[in-house]
Amino acid sequence: MNITCSHHDKSYDKIFWYQQSDGQDLELLGFLSFKQPLVDRKGFTVIGDAEKEAFLVVSSVKAEHSAMYFCA
Repeated sequence: MNITCSHHDKSYDKIFWYQQSDGQDLELLGFLSFKQPLVDRKGFTVIGDAEKEAFLVVSSVKAEHSAMYFCA
């Protein structure tokens, strides 16, 4: 599963990905700074160019991945 996040602010070079499970607080999954990803959770990958867009990739979708996903 791929989730896309894009923006048009040329001065912004970072995209953060969050997961919010039902009834839970937002949890940082990882972020992309320029083209360098940092991911804190197994099974998730962040790719792209933070100056334009980023993709959150879930390698093997499972029931526990059922949540709202946000980028900022």
